[in-house]
Amino acid sequence: PHLLLEPSSTNLVTFSEDFSQSVWNKANISVSNNTIVSPDGTLNASTITTSNTSHSLFFNFTSVASTQYTFSFYAKRGTMTDLKYRVYDLSNDGDIVAPTSYYAQTNSDRWERIILTFTTPSGCTSARVYPVSNSGVTGTMFLFGCMVEQQAFSTSYIPTAGTTITRAAETCNNSKPSVNSTEGVLYVELAALADDLTFRGVSLSDGSYSNRCVLRYGGTSNRTNVLVSSGGSTVFDNNSTSLNILDFNKIAVKWKANDFAFWINGVEVATDTSGAAPIGLLQLQFADSINSGGFLYGKVKGLAVYNEALSESQ
Repeated sequence: PHLLLEPSSTNLVTFSEDFSQSVWNKANISVSNNTIVSPDGTLNASTITTSNTSHSLFFNFTSVASTQYTFSFYAKRGTMTDLKYRVYDLSNDGDIVAPTSYYAQTNSDRWERIILTFTTPSGCTSARVYPVSNSGVTGTMFLFGCMVEQQAFSTSYIPTAGTTITRAAETCNNSKPSVNSTEGVLYVELAALADDLTFRGVSLSDGSYSNRCVLRYGGTSNRTNVLVSSGGSTVFDNNSTSLNILDFNKIAVKWKANDFAFWINGVEVATDTSGAAPIGLLQLQFADSINSGGFLYGKVKGLAVYNEALSESQ
């Protein structure tokens, strides 16, 4: 289990589950609703049957040119021996993603979420997504939960039934911790949702930039950064690009006067033996700065503050 914190996102697909609606254009395809249990555990997923080797099921949406989108849906194998998706540029009349097989990603025993990130070309103000496109075979497959999001990664499923739906950004707050300002350790085990260079992390501070300890991702690809400031001056600032930040990693910073250390997955990455300890630490938050940005959108398995500068073995 882990804590999932996600940014605000909008599902641009207006009927994410009911593929019989007219907003879903169908060619040589029939839709049978509520025939199989979906990933949410209820009988609300659809059976898709193709009657010709040339077939399509698609949804049109208004797009912004030169912008990243992520298309996702849940699929399960039926009798069809191939499955393909497609993304089409209606403004310039050409494929953004040509028909591509995702059959190898699917299974007949369980649902799999298919995720595709693409960038609209210059001048593309209208686009089309196909969860089912000409596969060259006939038969059945199962479909549920289509989403199109205007961002570079997928978020958890947002169901719709006639309109676009927006989920608010998620936050997590707690009361002020009791922290020993003279020494301690800030620890987190986390995975980023995307390696998109934006800053996101956790911080312990006095409510300002003057005294703080920050563990964060961002700036450059797969970059992990630790930052400690005291009295308005940076006393410890180190980086590592040795990680895949999409995986869970255990990161820690130790602070004490003239004794700072940066740890990743049990390995000491950097130390510093000069500098004052931060003072007045009382605010712990899922952000890399003071209530203004760098909010942690990711997965968190553990978060801890220790009131002593732990030993290397600890």
